[in-house]
Amino acid sequence: MNTQIDKIIDGLPNLHHPDFTKCLYKAFEDFAASQFAASTNSGQGWISVEDGLPDYGVNVLVYGVPKQPTMSNRTLIINNRIDVKGTSIEKTADRYVDKFGFRNMGETFYWQPLPPPPQQQQD
Repeated sequence: MNTQIDKIIDGLPNLHHPDFTKCLYKAFEDFAASQFAASTNSGQGWISVEDGLPDYGVNVLVYGVPKQPTMSNRTLIINNRIDVKGTSIEKTADRYVDKFGFRNMGETFYWQPLPPPPQQQQD
């Protein structure tokens, strides 16, 4: 088993502890952030939104804060940017997109191109 996961499990309180769920989500967030940081630092293609943005309408993998966070404050999702200029939602765009144009995101930090789809093997 992954030693990092073992450490997370060992650090959790007893299942019946009143803060167990909160601790579990925090541990999950920390683990996800560490995995994200590792992939960012290993040159696998994460790009800061401050360094550049994908073209409008192109699906990419996005890391940031969703518009309505549920269990986690950070998320990885497939998303694309939309240009709201001149549309009926331009005046209320902050309800739908972040400042970079990503849909349903409160704030986007990084993005990267999607990998190619898997190849189906021929029989």
